[in-house]
Amino acid sequence: MIRAFFGIGLEGRDRTRITDWRDQACACEGKPVPPANLHITLAFIGDIKRTALEQIADAAESYFAKNAIGGGTLVLDTVGYWSKPGIFWIGPSQWPQPLTRLSQKLRHLSCAAGGKGNNRPFQPHVTLHRRCRNPPTAPLYEPNVRLSYTHCTLFESHQGKKGVSYHALEQWPLQPQ
Repeated sequence: MIRAFFGIGLEGRDRTRITDWRDQACACEGKPVPPANLHITLAFIGDIKRTALEQIADAAESYFAKNAIGGGTLVLDTVGYWSKPGIFWIGPSQWPQPLTRLSQKLRHLSCAAGGKGNNRPFQPHVTLHRRCRNPPTAPLYEPNVRLSYTHCTLFESHQGKKGVSYHALEQWPLQPQ
């Protein structure tokens, strides 16, 4: 079994801006996400057999080949906390509608091949801390991180001795806007 998801990988300078803001402006009792693991999830697939994941990747390849999906820019200007999973995050208060449609399509492709589905509305976000038992205090100052997204990536989540790491399995370019 492979644990996988579709997401937007972040460039090094974007990861640095996010972690600098997190480290300077936020106090949270949770476990900080390592900079290398920062990303925006588009569709969580979950644990799946390799053959089913190959089927999902093939379906995504076909979809991207037939459709001009645009990249874009996001402004991470808000924070949130989800109590059940204990996640503190940063995200955009507004985002392009095509990003929501892409998330929905990738969720559909994943579910059709046996991936985990969910009915939660799409909220693009970057997880800053995990395992937060209590809501974090308000940040010292509001976030304002602008980042561009130019690729959609199929990631594998690998649990190792030093924790979780994410590895790109496939990547599809998004059209410049």
